[in-house]
Amino acid sequence: MKTKSLFILLIAFIAFISCKKEKTKTPDVYVAGYQYNDNGHSVAKYWKNGIAVNLSDGTHDELAKSIFVDGNDVYVLGVSYESTNLIVKYWKNGVATYLTDGTFSAYADKIIVVNNNVYISGSTSEGVNSKAVYWKNGVINNLTDGTFSATATSIFVKNNDVYISGYKLASNGHAVAMYWKNDMPFVLSISSDWASASDIFVKGDSIITVGGLKSGANEYKATYWVSNVRNTISNEESYAEKVSFIGDDMYTCGDRSNATVDDEILYWKNGVEHPLENPTTFQMIINDMFVFVNDVYITGNEWNVDEPSLARYWKNGKLYNITTDYTYEHRAIANSIFVVE
Repeated sequence: MKTKSLFILLIAFIAFISCKKEKTKTPDVYVAGYQYNDNGHSVAKYWKNGIAVNLSDGTHDELAKSIFVDGNDVYVLGVSYESTNLIVKYWKNGVATYLTDGTFSAYADKIIVVNNNVYISGSTSEGVNSKAVYWKNGVINNLTDGTFSATATSIFVKNNDVYISGYKLASNGHAVAMYWKNDMPFVLSISSDWASASDIFVKGDSIITVGGLKSGANEYKATYWVSNVRNTISNEESYAEKVSFIGDDMYTCGDRSNATVDDEILYWKNGVEHPLENPTTFQMIINDMFVFVNDVYITGNEWNVDEPSLARYWKNGKLYNITTDYTYEHRAIANSIFVVE
């Protein structure tokens, strides 16, 4: 009986230790961006838990814009200045796939992978005006015809439906916030205002886009739309960059200004402000957000590109520096973040 009791205690102890290890497991943090080398060229790279992985060779300027991790595969979206025209490409585990060949200019902001399909949102320009586009497995799809300039800013896929946020210029030159579902356009703002949609998320049957809207002489205000219904996140001068959900909790991030602060960076959880730590004297900007369990990860950097800059991210408002060389010559930018267990 005593031996049996000891055995039970041993099993319980092992189970306790296993649970403790499981609870304290640290997630892997991937950050994509770029850093300038000694030759003055930006090198596309990503950092995994602070360790850099170079994607380009530094002979010309390349930028890593977005990162997505699918199992053991790391996908990084990039833009390259290796031609007269800007080229869009992505790397899968360091191997490059070109989406454009330099015969026209192109740009891209977001990459996601769903059921082994690679989706990328962006824009192309073969004339005066840009077209909003997206790529699926390397095949380009035009969302606009180029009559007026337009850009696709982000992409979300659910149940094989493709949702894309962005904006399009109206005939009066004002930007109009939009989203597309399976290539069908939906207008979110009126042309007398100025507005753009910077990110999109689908929750249940609701399509949530975020961005900013300026009406009349008023300043831009951080805004989100549920399907086509507009809601204001902040009544101060502000802009919302990204949106995500964990359960019923909505997370958005961006910046705001008022009489006491100028371009303060922050995130909102269900509309409640959470400022981000900023120990520098420079204005900062937010580039991306990833919500993992209940932790909010955000990337950003100094606003002025002519000043020194570190690649940085925040976790729940606390700042972490990825790079340490705080010089203009080796300045670094953190554009995107992805977190996995």
